[in-house]
Amino acid sequence: MKTDLDLYTDYLISSFSQTSSTGLSNLLDKAISHDDVTRFLNQTDNSSKALWKVAKPLIRQIESDEGLLILDDSISEKPYTDSNGLICPHFDHCTGTFVNGINFVSLLYHHKNVQLPIGFELVVKTLQCIIKTQKECWRSTRTKNEMFRDLIRCSYQNAVKFAFILCDSCGAARAVCQC
Repeated sequence: MKTDLDLYTDYLISSFSQTSSTGLSNLLDKAISHDDVTRFLNQTDNSSKALWKVAKPLIRQIESDEGLLILDDSISEKPYTDSNGLICPHFDHCTGTFVNGINFVSLLYHHKNVQLPIGFELVVKTLQCIIKTQKECWRSTRTKNEMFRDLIRCSYQNAVKFAFILCDSCGAARAVCQC
């Protein structure tokens, strides 16, 4: 029998339109209520440690001394959502502008055409006032550089075998050099 996580991820992957807990409940002929889906999503541990627990058995099957660690930072745009610390303005280096969304850093393991996520951190910001200009701005208490270094440190602690670390941003490159 499929677990709740399997059902939910299959639903997300197979959907061609907007997804919701009510949509999943309707798809399953209400065998699972939309409240059950919501409770499941609220109780799930959405941390890098929880991701590692799921990815570890798969990584151990494919890992090699020739594997690669790939560091990246991304923004999932949320232009119509009010800012709240997790969803707030972030500088998008691709467009050269600030965009409202969720900013996260991730660490992927790559070997023989298989790529699996093994760690991530969400960039959470607090609203601060710049005394000099009297303007409010969103700032994170941790830099992406610190987040990248922590992800690399965790891969060492988890004894992940790899040959190189690849990254596409200056911040990630500095983090690799400092480790």
